[in-house]
Amino acid sequence: MADSTPTTAPKGRNGARRRLPVLLGGVSVVGVTVGGVVYWMFPGTTPAPDRFQQALRLMEGGKHVEARNIAQVLLDEGYQDLKFPAGLTYILGTAAYDDSVKADDSVFRTRALVAIGYLSEAEQHALDPDMQVHVEYMLGRLMHRLNQKADARPRLENCLNRSGVPAGVVAELLADIYQCPNYRTQERLRSARTLNERAIELAETPEDRRRLLVQKCELLIHDGDLDAASSLIAGIDLGAGDPGRLEILKARVALAGGAFAEARQVLTPLVNSDQIDRPSARDATFLMGLTYERESETLRESSPATATELRHSAVSWFQKTIDRFDQTDEGMAARLLAARLWRLEDSAEKALQSYAAVLRSIHRPQEVENRWISLDEFREQMIAAWNDWVAERRFAEAIALAEQLSPLYTRDRGYELAALAQRRWAAQIESELADSRQTVRQARDRELRLRYREAGKAYARLAESRRGSDQYGESLRLSAENYFRGGDYEHAISQLDAFLADGPDAMTATILVRRASLLLDLDRLDEAMADLKSVSEKYPTDPAVFAAWYLIGLCHLERREPEAAAAAWREVLDSTVLNPSAIEWRDSLFALGRLLFEQGSVQRRLAESHRQTDGGDLPADAWKKASGAWTESIKRLEEYVARYPASDDLPEARFLLARSRQELGEWMRWQQKSAETANRRAQLEEGRRQLLSLAYEEFQQLTEALQLAAQRDQLKPSGQSLVRNCVFEAAHTLYLLERYSEAISAYTTAVNRYPQDAQVLTAYLQMARCYNHLGKPAESRSLLEQARVILQHEQIPESAFLATSSSLSRTEWEAWLDRAGKIQP
Repeated sequence: MADSTPTTAPKGRNGARRRLPVLLGGVSVVGVTVGGVVYWMFPGTTPAPDRFQQALRLMEGGKHVEARNIAQVLLDEGYQDLKFPAGLTYILGTAAYDDSVKADDSVFRTRALVAIGYLSEAEQHALDPDMQVHVEYMLGRLMHRLNQKADARPRLENCLNRSGVPAGVVAELLADIYQCPNYRTQERLRSARTLNERAIELAETPEDRRRLLVQKCELLIHDGDLDAASSLIAGIDLGAGDPGRLEILKARVALAGGAFAEARQVLTPLVNSDQIDRPSARDATFLMGLTYERESETLRESSPATATELRHSAVSWFQKTIDRFDQTDEGMAARLLAARLWRLEDSAEKALQSYAAVLRSIHRPQEVENRWISLDEFREQMIAAWNDWVAERRFAEAIALAEQLSPLYTRDRGYELAALAQRRWAAQIESELADSRQTVRQARDRELRLRYREAGKAYARLAESRRGSDQYGESLRLSAENYFRGGDYEHAISQLDAFLADGPDAMTATILVRRASLLLDLDRLDEAMADLKSVSEKYPTDPAVFAAWYLIGLCHLERREPEAAAAAWREVLDSTVLNPSAIEWRDSLFALGRLLFEQGSVQRRLAESHRQTDGGDLPADAWKKASGAWTESIKRLEEYVARYPASDDLPEARFLLARSRQELGEWMRWQQKSAETANRRAQLEEGRRQLLSLAYEEFQQLTEALQLAAQRDQLKPSGQSLVRNCVFEAAHTLYLLERYSEAISAYTTAVNRYPQDAQVLTAYLQMARCYNHLGKPAESRSLLEQARVILQHEQIPESAFLATSSSLSRTEWEAWLDRAGKIQP
């Protein structure tokens, strides 16, 4: 549509037309022109305000070149009219606009940017309404042609139904914007059709009308009115223009209606034409790929094999579009769609390369004005690819894509997705290993730690990008958590330090507890205790205080302060706020039960040491303290086993429960010596046997459960130690129950299974005692001799005597066996 830009300037700021005052009656146009030239050639001879008014009159008279020449000189001189500050930039911008709209594509952009610069500066000043709408029109039209539709749209909308601007041009440009993918909605499409009809009514030339009819057809296709679009196409005559334009419209109608073969039939002559410089050839090549892509989607479920073939064809045509028209809307859209198809074909590397090429072509998201795909669709495609790759466990590709998302997404969003993918990668490995064989878990442990450390780094980078925001602290926390899971305690502590420096106060207690747990792992006990006491003193009502008390107990235990440790764990268990479902309550219960068993064992060893030194019976006080500890240990561990059958610590809890029963039963045997009545001795004996029987059953059942896990290769190294200890302890318990023949059999099994364990010597000694009880001294002496031979030939490695299962050194064992041999009958 022709641009009927007003040849006279709009009204001035006070509403009156800016006209040259009639100083000399009947000044002719020739006189004005000559005067303008004089002012331009000899600016110093005329005051600047007069030259400025002359430039305005020239502009109003349509003499843009002359007006611009005067305005440029005034601008170089630094002149600015006090009543009309925007005057010079308005004149220069209008003149530059006039040059731009008449220019061909080769120089349009350069001239348009000059015009936009002047007009935008003029717009910063207060303009009267008529002049303001004129500036907005010029800017809107230039920005539309530069494909800056986001900036053009509000300006052109302000020009609707305003006098002084070409109503038909405004309507056509807005209708074009409303059908673009970035702005297309049903409401806007309805507005676009109304605007198009108005523009058609105002069309001044046949060429304008043909162009607007094509626009109408496009709007009908977008609106789904395909019959009306087909009828309209049949009546359009494009004359000497691109004859393929109508064929493109026909193909688009067929494509929208699902007639894919028909669309390809229409497009084939266009894509085979040697006139690839025509817009229709570019559209046809892209649309050919689109027909295959859309058809493959319709057959994806019903006919997968056919859908795959169609996708291959689509990719081929999209690649042709890229090769021929790379730096066009069609080329970019083809890359994006091809990337998705490659992803469906499991060609992740090609898909990633294509996504990367699309992302590199985007410098400012607000400038993405693609004819075929909206900015939102670009973003949705990228996020869909990221989601699919994460779901398919292609974490490397998901991370690589996230790293390149800026500027389509904010850098912060890209960092977030990269960190999330790293974290999910680590979690996926951990999930896979949860039910895997122990050998597999050990082999992949390094990989798992590496992935968590990489997640820690990713969240650290995210935190840095979020510094000063509300999400900064949470990113630091996640970084620390992942570093911790990766075994990088130093970096984890560093992140927690940063959180405590700048993070939200509401999380301080929780973070202090987490830092203390890491300091504990690094044996930095004083620092850990300082953090934990700070929590208990400053945040007594914070839920984190219970975790603090649990860790305080661990600190005391590491410092060899068992009474203080027990007091801390009882603080948790006696709380009226916390309930047994809490992790801190569960862990404190187990820790206290384990500590009580150890305390009882310590008291027993002290008593035995005293007896060996001073002779006589075991000290009553020591045994009383030991029995009290074991009694409470049994109570705590029984509760733990009953409440938490799925706990990772359950096997150890069951073993300690059995050992506590075993030890308490042994104490009852010593009690019998001081019992005053036969009835009391009988009660103690019955209690002893009951406890030992329960202990033996627990050892047996636990051994079976652990061996079953071992057969499945799901037993951890700690579980393997438990199996060994259960085997030996079950035999010891049979001995204490005076089931000597069964004990010999159990000891023999233990010796054969663990021949290099130091407990083998204890087993031989106990078997010798069993044979003595059975009245077989020869067998007893033979076993003692076998034990001595094992020691002499060093069949048991020196490291075995350093293990926790051994309480004597090699030398001490040799002395012990010598004494045992001398007292042997």
